[in-house]
Amino acid sequence: MDALGEDTLMKKIALSSVYSHDPNSYHMYIGMLYALLEQRKPNESISHKKMPTLVEHTSFIANRPYEAWYVIHDMGEVGYPVVGAVYLNLDDSIGISIYDRHKRQGYASAAIKELMNEHPRNTYWANINPENHKSKDLFTKLGFKFYKSEKHQDVYVYLPNQEE
Repeated sequence: MDALGEDTLMKKIALSSVYSHDPNSYHMYIGMLYALLEQRKPNESISHKKMPTLVEHTSFIANRPYEAWYVIHDMGEVGYPVVGAVYLNLDDSIGISIYDRHKRQGYASAAIKELMNEHPRNTYWANINPENHKSKDLFTKLGFKFYKSEKHQDVYVYLPNQEE
């Protein structure tokens, strides 16, 4: 297995930008992202202590807080349903959220790999709630290494060009 876990079952996915110029897609994505946020458990978050209102969430998205933000489509299913979202922050940290009914099916790994292919960097980061063991396992399987603990988060790093 290589550093990105290439021997894992890969889902056929496609990424669609949340920052779409199509108003219908943009408004649909706002609702989908809000639904993802609503299902998030306290141990899965480092940024939300309370649920924002839909108006606050819409304003957040409109401000384009991330360098890249995508919804994840399952291209192997009829209608190509959205199964989650992935983003690349301005500091090269990656965030991922998958709908509960689609978790642990390979979507997160496939989406993170696709994000890194679309946005090559020398270093990627993952900031993870210390209680979110499933997320820590996911990033570790993708080759990320524990870097340090900070207040309310563990930091992982991935160096794509580093020889193992």
